[in-house]
Amino acid sequence: MTPQQRRNRFDVVVLCSSKQHKVRLSAKRLLATARCPKCKTQVDPTRLRRLSALVAALFQASGKTRLERSTVWGVWGYLVLMFLAWVGLWKLGDAWGPMTILLFGPRWILLLPIVGLALAVLRSRPRLLLPLFVAGMVVGAPVMGFSLGWRSWFDGTKSGTPLRIATYNVAGGTNLDTSLPWMIEDTRADIIAFQECGSALVSAVRELPDIAWFTSTQDQLCLVSRYPIVDTRQLDRENFRVAGGSGIVIEYTIDLGDRQLFLTILHLETPREGLAPVREGNVSEGFSRLHSKSLIRDIESRQARRWVSEGADAIVVLGDFNLPVESVIYRRHWGDMRNAFSYGGFGFGFTRYAGWIRARIDHILVDEGWQVVRAFVGPDFGSDHRPMIADLILTPEH
Repeated sequence: MTPQQRRNRFDVVVLCSSKQHKVRLSAKRLLATARCPKCKTQVDPTRLRRLSALVAALFQASGKTRLERSTVWGVWGYLVLMFLAWVGLWKLGDAWGPMTILLFGPRWILLLPIVGLALAVLRSRPRLLLPLFVAGMVVGAPVMGFSLGWRSWFDGTKSGTPLRIATYNVAGGTNLDTSLPWMIEDTRADIIAFQECGSALVSAVRELPDIAWFTSTQDQLCLVSRYPIVDTRQLDRENFRVAGGSGIVIEYTIDLGDRQLFLTILHLETPREGLAPVREGNVSEGFSRLHSKSLIRDIESRQARRWVSEGADAIVVLGDFNLPVESVIYRRHWGDMRNAFSYGGFGFGFTRYAGWIRARIDHILVDEGWQVVRAFVGPDFGSDHRPMIADLILTPEH
């Protein structure tokens, strides 16, 4: 292919205003004012015909080579499949086995075809870079959950009580590579909640100086706070056990001085028992277990949400939900609350690391009485989870 032919691949051909002559517009002149070199009339002054010609060229499956034809069908097929993955993930993520696998699996695998398609596009059909880019955006944002945190940009700075709150599943705490005081110092949290708080970490929490910290340890949940913990109540676990679940939900009333904060820590049912058989090749058993675990998480979330709603304002719910934000169960029961990372975080916000799997299943949720300044994932202290940290402002009561 000659250099001239390579340049012509970006061109579009439209009629001039007299409709007597065809005019070729290069990529550099695509949106510029143009006149017919023969009759001097304007060429497509509204730019609509040239843009429609460009779009039509994107859909043309014809080509001189098999590579060109395969590239066209490959790019458009990939785009359609990614849209279907998006819809399926958000509509069937907890109801249909394959989509549940995608919900908790390594979704980044969906980006791999872009590499080969991009090379083919650059060689044969550069115009197809646009739909390929759109497909990549679909995978990156609604499928993989990339967040810009743009909603927090428009809140401005409000007066109120600033708090840094963190939640962290420490996986028992036996493999942590730092001491509890150093961990608290590193996160600089005013309130930090731990799930799967093992005996060693429970002892470390209880040894914190009473002058600086108020603590609570109960049922593998630990809470460390700079503010007094004035009350604790737990949702009866028998509500979960009768359904086959093992969820834990505890609400703490924290005295902030002029206000009381109602903070709930929860740890809901894990899908791990369903994912393991699928990895081992027993797909049928895995899908069956995934479905039953989804039903349990739905029951646990419904009961926990109703229980949390009984509180007053200044509500925070945090912990290991074992639910990504794309989950139907999550959106059904928790979607009315403000997710700190979705609202003010940048990036994917992965908190669960297991081999190739990256997932955001640890959340900090607040009601409308809070302003989310920012949210971010903390450092790796030695667990298979990462801390989720949020800078919040509790706005004054109206």
